[in-house]
Amino acid sequence: GANSYEFSTLGVSFKTTAALDEDTEVDALGTGLAALDSGGGTTDFAVSGTASTFQIGFENTSDNRLSIQLDSVQAADIGSSASTARIDDIDLSTQSGAQTALGIIDDAISDVSNARGDIGAYMNRLAYASANIAISIENLQQSESVIRDADMAEEMATFTKSQILQQAGVAMLAQANTLPQSALQLLR
Repeated sequence: GANSYEFSTLGVSFKTTAALDEDTEVDALGTGLAALDSGGGTTDFAVSGTASTFQIGFENTSDNRLSIQLDSVQAADIGSSASTARIDDIDLSTQSGAQTALGIIDDAISDVSNARGDIGAYMNRLAYASANIAISIENLQQSESVIRDADMAEEMATFTKSQILQQAGVAMLAQANTLPQSALQLLR
């Protein structure tokens, strides 16, 4: 009978008829997967197998670094969770091959979804770090502005006034301490 398969997340769909023409179906699926693998409509960037580390804070500590490691999502590398077969190994010439292909494609969708989740988490962490740094920069600029805008003559006058008041207070205390001593001297 006729079967219809939809893999809308991957942008691939194909339909089999009672008179299955395996070559046509395999070619159609291969064309769809090749279009996905070519990066059409997406931005490609190369990431090596090792983690990339970003400094996201002011201090050079492990808490202020973010290591990003992305797994490959190329057709040759995804879809192998349930078996050793990958998307590149799909064979639709038999019913069991088509059934295996369904499992491989489901695993591939899961692999891509996991990679997208990881990327989203990294983006959230970077956005938070960026906002935190922007606030710190704004606070630093405001502090610098307060220091630069200070009227030095007025500040020196206030400082001098405070110094004079403090010295006058010390002198009064010294006088207050000498009065009882003088009274004792008179009584002797």
